[in-house]
Amino acid sequence: MTPDQKQFEDEILLGDDVEALLGKPIGDYLIRRSQEDIDATTEALKRADPSDPSGIIRLQERIRMLEQFHVWLADAITAGKANLAALAETDSEG
Repeated sequence: MTPDQKQFEDEILLGDDVEALLGKPIGDYLIRRSQEDIDATTEALKRADPSDPSGIIRLQERIRMLEQFHVWLADAITAGKANLAALAETDSEG
């Protein structure tokens, strides 16, 4: 197995693992908590002192990081499904 094939298969497994995790209470908890933190930080940003640019930047960065968490999970699932579909297509052709 080449390193590329290994990475391809690892992405399929990771996508499956992430999807399974999100279907469990721990997945619900992680998504709920990150969304609660996004909401709380957004509210803090609304009340931030406009004369404190570094404070505003910190809040914006926190929101971006928390939103990125959701994107990472979705990306892992999407990549896994895409690789699995490509593998199925290759198997049906061969």
